[in-house]
Amino acid sequence: MQTDRDRIDWVHPEIASAGCDAFLCCINSHVVMLTGYAPVLGQSFVLFPAHGEPCLIVPESEVHLARQGFVDDVRTYPDAGFGNFQPFYYLAGPVIATVASQLGVARGKIGFEGSTTSEVSSYSQVSFPSHGTIEAYRISMPQATLIDVSPVLSVMQARKTRFEQQRLRVANRIAELGYLAARQVVEPGIREYDVAAAVVAAIEALGRSRGADRLEAHCHVMSGARAADAYRPFNLTSRRQICTGDPVLVQLEVYAEGYWAEVTRTFFAGDPGPEGHRFYEACLAAQQKAFAMIRHGVAAADVDRAARDYLNGDGLGSFFKHGTGHGVGFQAISHLEPPRLEPGSTDTLLSDMVCNIEPAVYVHGWGGVRINDTVVVTPEGYALLTDGIPRDLAWAICQPKTGHAAA
Repeated sequence: MQTDRDRIDWVHPEIASAGCDAFLCCINSHVVMLTGYAPVLGQSFVLFPAHGEPCLIVPESEVHLARQGFVDDVRTYPDAGFGNFQPFYYLAGPVIATVASQLGVARGKIGFEGSTTSEVSSYSQVSFPSHGTIEAYRISMPQATLIDVSPVLSVMQARKTRFEQQRLRVANRIAELGYLAARQVVEPGIREYDVAAAVVAAIEALGRSRGADRLEAHCHVMSGARAADAYRPFNLTSRRQICTGDPVLVQLEVYAEGYWAEVTRTFFAGDPGPEGHRFYEACLAAQQKAFAMIRHGVAAADVDRAARDYLNGDGLGSFFKHGTGHGVGFQAISHLEPPRLEPGSTDTLLSDMVCNIEPAVYVHGWGGVRINDTVVVTPEGYALLTDGIPRDLAWAICQPKTGHAAA
């Protein structure tokens, strides 16, 4: 078990600044941040005092996984089902009450997750603090005052410790396997779902050799004119057959032991012609302009402006239809996760923040190009977490291999 002392030391002052004696969290991404353990069922709790060590409260079936995190104090409660027909939060309630008393916070101010949020399940389900959960908190700690600290937790997730940065490197190294596989199969005549299947298969077959036992890959492929719609909140793979010269935009999210990589590469099924060359090189140059702006203390809006100004100057600004980036790591995709790199953002980049940089060009009737990489902000610049996945145009152009007929 590795200890993430940095995270523990970062959390204590945040609890105090929020006016709380402890945080009580059960949303998966928050549990991962606060313990280094990724719940499976979304039915685990962490009680984290302003002073002292945190405690994990988990279903009995997950105790072996919980001990792989960095919290020493792990308590269990009976799994729901198998004769226990109460909701899990009531089964956990007596343990929460005991731990709160032992930590001396049972009569204090408890920060909890009261705001709506969303995340992708790592296995079968994700549970959120429903009315029943909050009622169970009140029953377990009748003398405590509950305070919604969701905004505080969101800001806390923006910065990643050295331990967390290493876990994100593992996730991105696994994503690299998917893009190597995509490049091998992209050619005229195959279908979008063939590319997506190759990406997921490669990650399933080889990903665990790169340092994660629990992993999932979510791959979305949009080709040809369909790729012009990839600026929308989600991308979807279709049955479309890829044609000669088509852009093939491959969006990939990889879950590895509770941490997420989010990367995009755009390939071409053969030479895309002058337009494809221009759009791709413009996105690459705009990304470099954004990279050059990144460092501690810089306004997130200024990083967005650097990429946007370049595309405006190249006559492509109207085709860039979303922000330059957002925070990544504890969720698959959250466009509201700080730091938000877009016009009007009031966020400031701080050392150890992790965000993506994804300039793009979406042209109706032709298609789209997006290049999406992840960086860690440093005092003087940035560190690239996706440095194992090439970005140059020559690598993006895939030559025919099997002789499929173009549609």
